[in-house]
Amino acid sequence: DDPQDRDGAVMVGFALEGPQSDRVVVAPTRGMAVRFFDAAGFSRQHLRARNAAAMQRAAHADAARETGLDGFADNRALLHLGLLEDALTLVTMTAFAVRTWDAATGRPVREYTRLSDAPLTAFSRGSSERRFLVGDHAGRVREFSFLSGSLLRECAPHAGEVVAVHFCARTRLIVSAGWDGSVAALVAPQGGHPFNADLATRFEGPKGVALELTCLAVAPAEDLVTAGSTNGSVLVWSLLEGRREAVCSGPHGTAELSALAFAPGLDALLAADAQGRIVAWALPPSAAKFTPLFVCDQADA
Repeated sequence: DDPQDRDGAVMVGFALEGPQSDRVVVAPTRGMAVRFFDAAGFSRQHLRARNAAAMQRAAHADAARETGLDGFADNRALLHLGLLEDALTLVTMTAFAVRTWDAATGRPVREYTRLSDAPLTAFSRGSSERRFLVGDHAGRVREFSFLSGSLLRECAPHAGEVVAVHFCARTRLIVSAGWDGSVAALVAPQGGHPFNADLATRFEGPKGVALELTCLAVAPAEDLVTAGSTNGSVLVWSLLEGRREAVCSGPHGTAELSALAFAPGLDALLAADAQGRIVAWALPPSAAKFTPLFVCDQADA
């Protein structure tokens, strides 16, 4: 164990290892140690990425100068890490670039720069395997080609920073959350037709409550969308109907939510916060829906 990893505020990446996996993957804010938790008992294992340090160094080499974002604080931080559909290509994103890697060797394959005149803040696969989506600090969602790196289409569904974006393959919805408290779902037209932000479905929080959203997750069945906030609450909506199903609060106190992940095998939504707590919220069809199944503290794991 790395003593620095025992800081409670480590939750910046949070996902199931696979659709049917019983392990949860947690990425820390520093140290490059990747943690695996058993989804039922949350016993901890560590895996130190062999090429992580080299990847991080290469990801920001010269890119800050080329994009003019060298004055942006923390422009070297990896804001996204994931595998593409072929499971052979790793993709990372910083505030100024998207880069692909050979997952077997850790060698860089291609870098995409000048994607926006504002810092990048969110990433998702696009409306096809050959496309990717980014959100930026100006509230825009933009779709690019993996082949040419060219901008295909864009819209501005939020008044503030896009904190997360997700493409739903079955319903062809692009779901995004903004720091301004808004969640939007926009149909991705087939082919090269432009986005129409005016047709986006808006998901609202409780009336009279000012929310700043921090993270987003869509259920594997694409029937629910959830967002975490800075006040410790998790909001749940019906994705297809736009109806708010629940506001889950309590165990997180007022700690900022930092990551969400659906656990289909548990019929639960896992939520991590900035204080190191992980809460499992029961989901329908459970009779105890939207109540805590268990709470654990990562510092005690």
